[in-house]
Amino acid sequence: MAIIKCNFCNRFYDDEKSNACPHCQRNLGATFDSTPDYSENNKTEYYEESESFFVEQKTEAYDENVQDEDKTIGIYFAENDRDPVTGWLIAVSGDETGKSFEVHMSRNFVGREKLSDIAVCADLKVVRKNHFSIIYDEKSNAFFVKSGEGSVSKNGVVVNDAAPLEENDVLEFGSNTYVFVPYCKGDRKW
Repeated sequence: MAIIKCNFCNRFYDDEKSNACPHCQRNLGATFDSTPDYSENNKTEYYEESESFFVEQKTEAYDENVQDEDKTIGIYFAENDRDPVTGWLIAVSGDETGKSFEVHMSRNFVGREKLSDIAVCADLKVVRKNHFSIIYDEKSNAFFVKSGEGSVSKNGVVVNDAAPLEENDVLEFGSNTYVFVPYCKGDRKW
């Protein structure tokens, strides 16, 4: 038995069951009646069963100009590849005491996962992806806190939907307490 990776759709299939990719029906000219070609000229990759079946897949952009990011920021900043800091969350109690976390343009998801906009990795009481979010609205130059999968309270009151976030507001979530410090306020904005 040999596992083959199709060069067209990047899926794996068993060459003993199919001579062509059963997913996209292509194998560089091979038909269901022909024998698979594993030569150097064939563009499919050949894997023996003894090798690791789970090969790390890497996603590549179709075009160099395509940017695939989860976060939407202003056109000016996107064109210049910048996402400026608009404020900070500063831990004032708990295991994270003394650490600061940057708040950027638009919506910032707070979570334990390293890829979160605001990653609080050490706090196991924080939901992995979307504990809650902090939103900076560029038009109104204002901040908001929005509930997510976890519990967050602002100045001792649980946030159930979205609430305005002001300077020195205290946010409690997970095992820590944080103070919000805005950079963008009044006439100061990007």
